Amino acid sequence: MKIFFLDLFFLFLLIFSAFLMNINFFGFLGVKPNLILIFLISFLSLKRSFFEFFLISLFSLLALSWLPSFPRELFSFSVLLLLVYLSGYFISFESSLGFLFSLVVSTFIFYIFINPSFLFSAPLIVALEAILNFIIGWFFFFFLKNFFQNNV
Repeated sequence: MKIFFLDLFFLFLLIFSAFLMNINFFGFLGVKPNLILIFLISFLSLKRSFFEFFLISLFSLLALSWLPSFPRELFSFSVLLLLVYLSGYFISFESSLGFLFSLVVSTFIFYIFINPSFLFSAPLIVALEAILNFIIGWFFFFFLKNFFQNNV
């Protein structure tokens, strides 16, 4: 029963992260961090089951877009999530260094998937988003690690 409530709490955190992304709560100089990416990689640091990660990733895709079509950005995001999960066999998400490394690299890979020329036309925006993801991800990672250390 404890695991069920923990999964419900993760689902709430996911919806709350999507809400904060949509209202531009953490925007800094016009750049928004990717809170869903931060949340999902943090989730990987706690649970390693592919089924659980698949379900929470599916909910994140639904939270990002309610359109009946499947935009290219969501397809790229879902491929990125799969790559992040598979990279967990080589990088330990349980350590803060592996988590933060995968978060920053995932930010750049997402832009490579979506629009590679944006990396060269606006490198400061991409770098600022990577820095914001790093800072918020660091706090989120340690919150989850300390809060759920004994519950997962």
